[in-house]
Amino acid sequence: MTTSGPARGKARLRRAIQIFRDEGLRSLWFKFLGETVYRRMDLIERDITPAPASAGPAGNLQVSLLSPAEVDEFMDFRDYADRNTVLQRLAQGERCFLVRDQGAIVHCCWTVTARTTIDYLACKVRLASGVVYVYEAYTARGYRGRSVSSMRSAAMLDYFSARGYRRLLAVVWPENLPVYRSLEKAGYTVVGRIGYLGRGRCRRYFQHYTGNETPLQLLDAPGTRPPGYGEGYWNHVTENLEAQRHYLDPFLAELKRRENLRLVRDWGGLRPDGRLLKTDVFEEAMGADAFLGDLQDEVGLLTGMDVSTAVVRRAAGRFSGDRLRFLAADVRRLPFADARFSTVVSTSTLDHFPEPADLGVSLRELFRVLEPGGRLVITLDNRQNLFDPLLRLAHWLGMVPYFMGRSYTVSELRGELGAAGFCVLDTTAILHNPRLVAVGTMRLVRWLRWRPLIEATQKLMLAAQGLEATRLCYFTGSFVAALAVRPAEQVQTSAARGERS
Repeated sequence: MTTSGPARGKARLRRAIQIFRDEGLRSLWFKFLGETVYRRMDLIERDITPAPASAGPAGNLQVSLLSPAEVDEFMDFRDYADRNTVLQRLAQGERCFLVRDQGAIVHCCWTVTARTTIDYLACKVRLASGVVYVYEAYTARGYRGRSVSSMRSAAMLDYFSARGYRRLLAVVWPENLPVYRSLEKAGYTVVGRIGYLGRGRCRRYFQHYTGNETPLQLLDAPGTRPPGYGEGYWNHVTENLEAQRHYLDPFLAELKRRENLRLVRDWGGLRPDGRLLKTDVFEEAMGADAFLGDLQDEVGLLTGMDVSTAVVRRAAGRFSGDRLRFLAADVRRLPFADARFSTVVSTSTLDHFPEPADLGVSLRELFRVLEPGGRLVITLDNRQNLFDPLLRLAHWLGMVPYFMGRSYTVSELRGELGAAGFCVLDTTAILHNPRLVAVGTMRLVRWLRWRPLIEATQKLMLAAQGLEATRLCYFTGSFVAALAVRPAEQVQTSAARGERS
């Protein structure tokens, strides 16, 4: 017999009242969101180290791994899944740790080291190397509070430590305070959050981590991409763009190349005996917007670096010269000696971090490798651009082929540079074509194949670059730019060219 609509409504109301009484308004609110448009889980992890030596299991308690022959007995203990599901997990290499008392199962916990599914979020994940995902821990009622899970945890740590694994990872609902407390006692700490917003085809997943290493990657989840500023992620982006054989419209790429090159020549203080560092070579690897090779006759030594080895290999294959070299490096941890470079060029490199604090870390590294009086030419995504919210929405919807970090206003950029020790000499905004609009427009006119329309569109975009000389520049420019210097006795900041306001 089915339950009528009013009866279901009353049952839900009673359930809501019970949650409110037992867990509070916050828990009720997020459970409501979880049933509608928003779910999230915290990621918690701990290092795997062998458990301290002990006298062994207390009393008749023993720890073992579930075997296929024990599945029927296990199903009597936990009837949450069908028999074939348990057998399939074991066949795929998942391990279920059991605790027995006088032969009877009183506790279980599943672990996986490759791929798995987070049922609450309805998503598949792939674990990073050395990570063990722990889930579905359960203790029989009469054995709760008797350190049964601690005994299993000790055995589990010994088991995976001996096999070279480094971290245990679990997910927990943020409002589940009892579980949080027990995991904190076991040495776990929060390292990130994953979840989704929306329904059906409009559902978009998000993921955020506090560390440098991402413990897992969401698979087949709309709107997601591996987050973070790491080699693996940008290798992945490069491979995808190569497969699509499309990076940027040739006209827009040439316009970008020309504007960046003008900025560097006007601001860079280039010297025939100087050393220049470019903080990423994505342009040199992928498209016609590359400009590092154009500077070979103007600087003594050019170094192009990138966090992605795939990008570095591709850039080195496209450009070569006695004064030009490429290497893989992380801008947050530069492998260069202090005061190594006379000029550093950073064109939209430091706005791809998942953690905004990494901007300051990177700027301090660039300050370190610049010689006294050396110049930094930097551009970042412009937060004041009228179309920046549209660009962020497109990124959230998965329409941008790479991860975008925070965008910045000109005052925020000045503040970050000052906090890193730089003296800001000049600022501006460049590329006064709204990025999404410009890309979409060029695709449309090229698809129409009407030459006069293509030429008229290009002339309009070229004319728009004149907005840089107006007070509107920070509202129309795609990138905010700054010239900063590492102070030295011979540098007179009063000789700055002045800043637009």
